[in-house]
Amino acid sequence: MKIFRLLPLLILIGGLMTLIPSGCDKLITEVNNNTMYDSTLGLACFNCHSDEDNIFLRPKGQFNNSAHANHKLIDATIDLNHSSYSVDNCGAQCHTHEGFLKTFDSVSINNNSYSAINCFTCHMPHTGQYNTWNADTLRAIDEFDYLANGEAYSLGKSNMCAHCHQANKSGSSIGTSDYILSGDFGPHFSPQADMLAGKAGFSFDTATVINNPHATGDGCLNCHYGTGQGYTFGEHTFRLEDKTTGEQYTANCNISSCHDNNPIDSFYSAENIDTIITYTDSLEALLKNRDVLDTADTNGIVFYADSTVSSDVAKILYNYLLVKLDGSKGIHNPTFTKQLLERTVTKADSLPPNGAFSVDTTYGCAPLTVNFTDQTKGTVSGWSWDFGDGVGSSSAKDTSYTFINPGTYTVTLIVSGFISNDTVIKTDYIKVYGNPVADFSSNDTLACDSSGSGVTISFNNTSSGLIDSSAWDFGDGSPVSTDINPTHLYTQPGAYTVSLIVSGPCGADTTVKPDYIVIDSTAPTADFSADILTGAAPLVVNFTDLSTNAISWSWDFGDTTETLTLQNPTHTFSNPGTYTVTLTVSNGCGSDVMIKTDYIVVTN
Repeated sequence: MKIFRLLPLLILIGGLMTLIPSGCDKLITEVNNNTMYDSTLGLACFNCHSDEDNIFLRPKGQFNNSAHANHKLIDATIDLNHSSYSVDNCGAQCHTHEGFLKTFDSVSINNNSYSAINCFTCHMPHTGQYNTWNADTLRAIDEFDYLANGEAYSLGKSNMCAHCHQANKSGSSIGTSDYILSGDFGPHFSPQADMLAGKAGFSFDTATVINNPHATGDGCLNCHYGTGQGYTFGEHTFRLEDKTTGEQYTANCNISSCHDNNPIDSFYSAENIDTIITYTDSLEALLKNRDVLDTADTNGIVFYADSTVSSDVAKILYNYLLVKLDGSKGIHNPTFTKQLLERTVTKADSLPPNGAFSVDTTYGCAPLTVNFTDQTKGTVSGWSWDFGDGVGSSSAKDTSYTFINPGTYTVTLIVSGFISNDTVIKTDYIKVYGNPVADFSSNDTLACDSSGSGVTISFNNTSSGLIDSSAWDFGDGSPVSTDINPTHLYTQPGAYTVSLIVSGPCGADTTVKPDYIVIDSTAPTADFSADILTGAAPLVVNFTDLSTNAISWSWDFGDTTETLTLQNPTHTFSNPGTYTVTLTVSNGCGSDVMIKTDYIVVTN
């Protein structure tokens, strides 16, 4: 720190000789562009300093009443948009004294001990470079600075304010594809410089250039600094409204060349403010309706991080947050804010709705009544329902429909927006059942118990319809089984009739399959006879099965490719000739073949 080593001055204050620090006197006289020391100006030092501990008095009290006197941004984890950010991720770089100084050099800091923003963050009263363009002791001001989107701005002494109070992201990463919202998406808090300059957000069209009178001169300081009211308004509080009482400090607005010809008594009576609030509320409702903003957040700024939205929705959200996080309800630049929101609302209204619906049930017994509830996100001007049965339709938002006949139905909802539509198709969505139909199968209908230890047979329930219970009778006197797909041990050879009863909310049904399961213990032996062995064509021959243990038969009469599976068939030999007859018999334990060569002789 540069130390002014000047001889101290003694001046008379209230009849007492008082020591005035030379550095302070030099500062005051230089700031006032005096060429000689004026000891009376030294009295101003005592408005800021005590004579004991050199602590700022009134400015410090005002500052403590400002939003800058806030340690929580550097002392605690920050929860934002359902994500958590540590001090190291956020606070140190942006919200500390050290971080502020480094931002002008684009240098990151790594400090284990950070200090909060304080007087010397902005001021350097004893080392300032005087007589520069800003003629001030404010720190690190350039005549021009740049927003995150690359746009230049010049707000005089307020460039220092704007350097922090601007969007830290321009939204340039939003392209034309679907966009994943990160937890720190958007302009971040306090993008006042962007709004003041009127050079921010997405216009969705060619925007009109807005000349903002609030951006002239020293910009922010024109309104937020000046004649203060104790520790409540103005100067180092930078506040223009009492958060507790709602009282507004409008004195800085009603000055010459501003609102002096038409004084205002409320910031929110300014032109366009009502329209801005209406547009903002409309966008908030739309973004909550599309599940972008958290409906539980009464402030309307918390969105669902990690959700995927269209690029247009991401841009709409960015514009909305730009206005909401500016916090002035458009006062900083009413004309620009109205234009931005107007174009954003127009774009939002042009988006197709995101069609969706739910039902209270997707299945049931005929006749089935289903209640349909529209869950579409976005602005909807009309609904068109098709229930897939070739009969039913509806144009209501929410509706009920009764499906008369059993079947599976595809439901279609077309939702209309102001510009375009969206269609939701749920294929085979509603299943309507009649009485159940019982049926079953088994891959083991023929089985062999050659060891005498029994045979386990598996059954597959192929019944259709809504089924709550099954009852199996395996035909051997054993207890009924209620398994859906049971297995059963047959301990004795024989032919068994199996039955299945199924029941459910839509009714019951029974199927019986006689002699369905056949259990054998020995392989069959094939044999047969015929009632006539020779005769004139056409010769009709009756065959008699003489096999033992057979349960299936396959006959080949030697005159055609035809085979018969009857146990005792009759066959007509149409042409003269000598014919060999073959019988193949089988059961669960195997098969056997009897071939009788030249067995049938047919003459002319």
